[in-house]
Amino acid sequence: MNDNQKTDNTKGFTIFVVVFILLLIGSLLFLALRSKREYDAQSAGYATSAAGTGQTAPGTASQAQ
Repeated sequence: MNDNQKTDNTKGFTIFVVVFILLLIGSLLFLALRSKREYDAQSAGYATSAAGTGQTAPGTASQAQ
């Protein structure tokens, strides 16, 4: 009796597209946050090394005099 009905594949395709887009957005956010943490960690390392700028490298003070 129901042989005349066509199957509707649009719902399955729509779900596939939505899941794909959500995975894409999630991966982009993950990569952005990971890069930000790496950048912040690297910047903190530079800040701590810049705090000790009052010290001179060995041998440079004797050459300057």
